[in-house]
Amino acid sequence: MSNSFVTRPHTYLVACSFETNGVADLQISFTVDSIYFGIDDYVPLHPKLAPISSNSNQILEQMLRGEKIPKSDWVISAGAGNDSPRDFHVHGVVLANSSYILRAAIEKHMSIGGDVLTMVSHENRIVLPKLQSKDMKVLLTFIYQKRFALPDFDSVSRVGSILAHIFREEIPEFFENWQAELVKKAMALDRNLGAETIAECVKMLIFVHSAPQGALLAAYNCALIVAADSLQIAEKSRNCEKILKKVKKLIGLEWPIIENILEIIQDFKETVCGVEKLQLVE
Repeated sequence: MSNSFVTRPHTYLVACSFETNGVADLQISFTVDSIYFGIDDYVPLHPKLAPISSNSNQILEQMLRGEKIPKSDWVISAGAGNDSPRDFHVHGVVLANSSYILRAAIEKHMSIGGDVLTMVSHENRIVLPKLQSKDMKVLLTFIYQKRFALPDFDSVSRVGSILAHIFREEIPEFFENWQAELVKKAMALDRNLGAETIAECVKMLIFVHSAPQGALLAAYNCALIVAADSLQIAEKSRNCEKILKKVKKLIGLEWPIIENILEIIQDFKETVCGVEKLQLVE
């Protein structure tokens, strides 16, 4: 017995043949509208940024190097884990104007959230025991410029915990701007570079997994697609196992989540990227 049928021909086509043993052989074709690929239609890739003064970047760079800034009257100390503690010289009035939480902490000389932000008695010093010194770029960039620097992929949980306590009302803006940067970064990667590109995508996917569920969905999709495409291209000249081994070496961490992400990339490559594309309809 055999049969075939067509459903909604302008969208997709399903051809079904029934063999005598009752097994159905499905051949499915469908057309995807071009708007589906216009990511900037549903993700704002250029969020509005606050204007900054001409010397703002120079002051911020000096601060991040640990240099003393003119008129600075407070110190922020950061250095978690094996990271050597570092001092960052800042201005109390700027801290207070950036967040009502910081204003209360400075005016009342009180700690916030237990060990999230602690004060040193009889000293204008804030200690952030859970942050590494490299994480301070995210904090100070927002405090001094109202801009949103990307934390390192392995710092998102640490940084997010501090932001949730100090800048809780601005959290949606952080994720909006981070997502725009991650999407642009993923789309700019060269898919012909194989392991190097896949490693960068895996870092982005770790970044996304460290954020609240659904907060960076577009960034997740872009990084996954680019990684799967890059893996498919690389497999033309190299064994998949060798490619993924190099990816893990480039990342330099032995986290279980990395294995999980690599499996997701392989599955996506086989089920989506591996599907034959017949033509582009203008």
